[in-house]
Parts: sequence; C-alpha cells; structure tokens
Amino acid sequence: MSGVLNPQHGRALPKRATMDLVAAFTHDVEAAFAAGKKVTIITMNIQRAFDALLKRRLLKRMTKQGWPLPLLRLVNSFLSDRKIRVRLEKSTTPYYGVECGTPQGSPLSPVLYMLYLAELLNQDTELMFGYADDINLYRATDLLDRNVELLARDARRILA
Repeated sequence: MSGVLNPQHGRALPKRATMDLVAAFTHDVEAAFAAGKKVTIITMNIQRAFDALLKRRLLKRMTKQGWPLPLLRLVNSFLSDRKIRVRLEKSTTPYYGVECGTPQGSPLSPVLYMLYLAELLNQDTELMFGYADDINLYRATDLLDRNVELLARDARRILA
C-alpha cells in the first residue's frame, strides 16, 4: 500500500534500515549547521509498545488505510485468543489470556506496530522520524529557545 507508511519510519521492512534514518538526519543537521542554525532533538520511546497495541484500534486504522478484508481477518485472527505463560528455570506459570499486544518475537509484530503508528508519523514527514516504537522530533532554527518552544508544541500534539 503506497503512502501508508512514512518514509521516515524505519525497521521491519526492506530498504528501511536504521542507518538510512541516521544518514538522513545527519544530512539535515549538517545542512542546518551550514546555514548557521541550532538543532534540537527529542527522542520518545513508547514504553511496552508492542504489549500495549490495541487490536480494535489497529484494525480500525488498517481499514482506514485501505487494507483488504482478507488481510484484516488474518490480523484479527493473529491477535485473537492469545495466551501466555512464563517460565523461569524449572517453574512455569499457568496460561493467562492476553487482551492486547502483539506476540513477542514474531516478525509480523513490528510491521503491525508500524501500521499502528502510521497516522502519527504521517503528521509531519520532514521533522519527525521513527524506528519501530521510537519517535524522534527535531527542529532547526536560529534560536535554541525557539526550537524548545516548537518541540514542546509538537510533543503536546503527539500526546494529545
């Protein structure tokens, strides 16, 4: 699906390596410095992101993104009726039902999370980039105080 994922969101897909994001950001910073600007960055990590993914919200976003019904059914099945248990040395807990999140270690989980965050990362394709469950915002202006002001506004918009 063309245009669903922000080109500034890396990981889990071909041609979306971390080093590509680093190179693009380095280029932007060097260009800003050459123009005499100050650069400020905020990095945000979504704590326990893969565990907190809400299935209904993901499916709603994927529907809005235009994914076909058979794929939506597959994702629904993949994220339904999940059970977990914990093993530590020789002890194992009973199974517990899981209502949200994606299976740990599945190669599909990071891709689903990228689709989950796509709406957020597409709000600003120039000054925001992400890596799986991390979001990075940056600003380049003549004044550090202006950068801080703009980034504070950006962070409030994301949190809202």
